[in-house]
Amino acid sequence: MAHPVGILVVPFPAHGHLNQLLHFSLHLSSHNLPVHFAASATHNRQARDRIQGWNSTSVDKVHFHDLQIPPFSTPPPDPDAVIKFPAHLQPMFEASDHLRSPLLDLFRLLSGTYERLVVVHDPLMSFAGIDAVTVAQR
Repeated sequence: MAHPVGILVVPFPAHGHLNQLLHFSLHLSSHNLPVHFAASATHNRQARDRIQGWNSTSVDKVHFHDLQIPPFSTPPPDPDAVIKFPAHLQPMFEASDHLRSPLLDLFRLLSGTYERLVVVHDPLMSFAGIDAVTVAQR
């Protein structure tokens, strides 16, 4: 029999985004809710290593899923750029699109485990919400 509700959290792979959603995940899991956190292995490790204010037992309650992402360059920011858009983050935006397929596989897996799967995603990972609806309608 499937558990009633599971929560899947999908952060954008940038420090401030990872931290915010990991703290949210830890808060949810502290209420005995099953929480799954899906990011690349590198970003999951960074999020766990940087967490402050929570003990290791709390972090152990969150199920981390290491998704495959291709390597990408991370050029330094250009403070003299004419356009102030953080172009140095563009490779990360492009690489995060490659999370779509492994995330779909995870949706399918978790959908069979829970009666309801709640997907909480960063606004920059909006495809997660769209794909979750697609999987749920099948």
